[in-house]
Amino acid sequence: MRINKLLKEINNDGYILLSKPEDIFYYTAFTGEGYILISENDKRIYTDGRYLEQAQKESPDFTLFDVRNLKKDLKEIKQTVYFQEKHMNFFMYNGLLECADLKPSKIDFNKLRSVKDEEEIKLLKQSAEIAEQAYLETLNFISEGKTEQEIASYLNYQMALRGGQKTSFDTICVSGKNSSLPHGKPTDKVVREGEFITLDFGCIVDGYCSDMTRTVAAGFITEEMEFVFDLVLRAQDDAERALKAGISGAEADSVARKIISEVGYGQYFVHSLGHGVGVEVHEYPNLTYTNSEKLVKNQVVTVEPGIYLPDKFGVRIENTVLIEEDRAISFQKSDKELIIL
Repeated sequence: MRINKLLKEINNDGYILLSKPEDIFYYTAFTGEGYILISENDKRIYTDGRYLEQAQKESPDFTLFDVRNLKKDLKEIKQTVYFQEKHMNFFMYNGLLECADLKPSKIDFNKLRSVKDEEEIKLLKQSAEIAEQAYLETLNFISEGKTEQEIASYLNYQMALRGGQKTSFDTICVSGKNSSLPHGKPTDKVVREGEFITLDFGCIVDGYCSDMTRTVAAGFITEEMEFVFDLVLRAQDDAERALKAGISGAEADSVARKIISEVGYGQYFVHSLGHGVGVEVHEYPNLTYTNSEKLVKNQVVTVEPGIYLPDKFGVRIENTVLIEEDRAISFQKSDKELIIL
């Protein structure tokens, strides 16, 4: 079914050559390295000896070929071969150009993957549940004197222990002044009382990602910290409640941005409200002021407003939600309210 929809994008006229790993997995279930060549009546995996047995098990409906024969085989194909222009290096492109009628596909692969089927939703929920349970266990580990790196490593371990096959991205654990860095990396800085600790994390289960963020505090917080946290929480709550099929990415972003901007913190909300999640942790659709396209049922997106005050602290709260006709349903069930450890 997925391949049929893909081939319709080229009117079943020619071949499609896939080189992006996430698209190769999405259309074939193959998790190794190689290329996929497909047409209406031909489905091929080009790989090497390291992955032959793996490809046989993961993609039994595909015929396997030695990747060293790709150029020779393309010369025998008398039809147009549409390739992924954003995911082929110049050296490979030049080598294939002399072998086939090669054209950029112009297919929006991210958009084709954005609406999830029942099995995908099941895996996304499972991935989210594993990450969330690992986070709840990590709350018992966090204490003054632990380093950001220790906390991040413990969280990663807890995800792996519960079935997370790898992390969706490099786990973020930042505290104190470091929490003003939206994509800060865990360091050997120790957690101190009176600091926020922001955890942004997720894991992969059978190819599907999770993504969530919680900000907690150690010991106590100041009035300003409490005000900013409550502001981000209100923005996250209201934006999540506003989401449903038919709202645009720009409209969703504006719900949270208006709340934060009205009290003078707009310049410190430095990223978009959210993004799609699937076989990639960042994919279509984007909840940003530039996206006027409407959300549709069974897309999965994050809702993650944040405020980052340079050299002071930052707060981000994030859930991943499933879009339905009249609402959005969060995969995360844990409390978003401030937890002081």
